[in-house]
Amino acid sequence: MKYHRFEEVNVVVADSMPASRDIIKNCLSDIGIRKISFCEDITETRDHLQNNKADLLICDAYLAERESAHLIRELRDMQQNGDPFLPIVTLTWQPTIEVIHSIVNAGTDLILTLPMSVGKLQNAVEVLIERRKPFVVTSTYIGPDRRKEARPDAEEVPQIMVPNPLRYQVTGDDGGVNGIEVMKTIREQRVERSAARITHTVGALVSTAKVRNSVDIGRLISELQFTANDLHDRIGDTRYAHQKALSESLLDVANKIAETGNIGESDLELLPQLALALERAMAHDDENSVEAALDISRAVRKLPAAAE
Repeated sequence: MKYHRFEEVNVVVADSMPASRDIIKNCLSDIGIRKISFCEDITETRDHLQNNKADLLICDAYLAERESAHLIRELRDMQQNGDPFLPIVTLTWQPTIEVIHSIVNAGTDLILTLPMSVGKLQNAVEVLIERRKPFVVTSTYIGPDRRKEARPDAEEVPQIMVPNPLRYQVTGDDGGVNGIEVMKTIREQRVERSAARITHTVGALVSTAKVRNSVDIGRLISELQFTANDLHDRIGDTRYAHQKALSESLLDVANKIAETGNIGESDLELLPQLALALERAMAHDDENSVEAALDISRAVRKLPAAAE
């Protein structure tokens, strides 16, 4: 390998099988990595990442028969303490379509199929140090860019260079990346993507409700509730915090529809107004747009359909 300063690298190995942990430990030792911590289940791994320094996570796809994808997604989505930019290698004995899809969508950097070998692990470490992929942010995903090439009709999603603690420990090079600024950018982009997704979902929901397609309506209601909740949870930590009242109104309506399973005429009228007001206020961020959005929010809260 080109780099060899591994004495300060902290690796967390999350694996429920003692024999597998021993093999990974031996492979890491052959590379020159000595600071290795072991975890056996998701709870122990989560606690360790929250309370200890880590430069690399090597994680089995299943920890004590639970999918580790949930843990990885929580970390990438900033839903738990710990470094959301931590390089992650996920291991699996069964590279089925379902397993690979789950791991990739959670935000892992690399997937290695078992059994393990020194060469395989060494190559993975080298890729993470020298050629780690930048991150992208959508309304449902934060993590390494998986696109081979952008679709012509797809919305442009900018790539973001994120901190790489593994590269820094090995080379002393931080790539000129400011972690605080990157975190701010990702939070804002997630909120922006969620607002755009809400507009799209509301449009589809209104159209579907008019033709009374009950199958699609249930899916769209769930999607709206999830995205509205995610937006509401995140918007307060961004420059769009002044739109939290509007996001609360939107969430109120989404929760009410999800709870009753019914979409009334007032809902079909309210939802497009709320979605448009939120998108306009975020896009323009000027005094008039903000005040207009707040007026809609206050009006919505006075209506019985939104307050039930």
